[in-house]
Amino acid sequence: MSEQRKIIEAGTAGLEKVGKVSFGGTTGSFSEMAAERMFPDAERLARRTFAEACDALEAGECDAAVLPLRNTTGGSVDMVYRLLQRGLYAVRFTDLYVEHCLAGLPGARTEGIRTVVSHPQAFAQCSKAIGRHGWRMEPAENTAFAPGIVKAAGDPSRAAICSAKAARANGLLVLEENICDTPKSDITRFVAVAKQMTVTPDARVLSVLLHLPHRTGSLAAALGVLAERGLNLTAISAQPVPEKPWEYSFFLDIEAPAMDARAVEALELFGRELPMVRVVGWYGES
Repeated sequence: MSEQRKIIEAGTAGLEKVGKVSFGGTTGSFSEMAAERMFPDAERLARRTFAEACDALEAGECDAAVLPLRNTTGGSVDMVYRLLQRGLYAVRFTDLYVEHCLAGLPGARTEGIRTVVSHPQAFAQCSKAIGRHGWRMEPAENTAFAPGIVKAAGDPSRAAICSAKAARANGLLVLEENICDTPKSDITRFVAVAKQMTVTPDARVLSVLLHLPHRTGSLAAALGVLAERGLNLTAISAQPVPEKPWEYSFFLDIEAPAMDARAVEALELFGRELPMVRVVGWYGES
């Protein structure tokens, strides 16, 4: 039996009850909303950053951590893909519609805003509004922190790009609703990660991390393994290998039901032919 099959079969007992879940941000963050959707009965632990949410998981302070993986407008959240390389496993996912508003101090007006505060991913999601108004961008660690920064500054020319819930929690007013570039299709995929592999019966996404050999056609050959078995690749993200300049690892999301024989066969072939293969998760949707 291959190492990949052993790992998968070891995790088929089902998703254990999650009593505590960590997330990056604070009240009103989209990560908190995703955590509530995936684990409505769990206690939620706010941590300042996504890395600190994972630290809490690894320290045994919670049973899962919720992370934003990618957005239909802003693309992949590279920091999160790097966190997944710490040996954590994706166990659930949820797709959350994102509605960023422009929030300012009482009395502020949109035409008077000169600077917007938010996470860089939100800037990418709201680039049209930012460009149209000529706003200067001030980055924050999380969209949910942006309203507090604006409130503390007390400057009516500064506004936050955040959720309406985060704006209200900090006493800001919504100056403009949903300023996303694609307001009806701006979606962020969140994953819940845990320290153990879990494959539930409703699993339909297989996430794999591959380290490919540094030679011509290696990525095409890996993708060919999937195509030959009729497996649909739904996402791919390249991440540099720090200790090997100009070499890359690839995260692949493959559409496959739990324990699909074609997918298991592909994993076994990868394990024999590639320098490194790791199953990141085989999971379903909440």
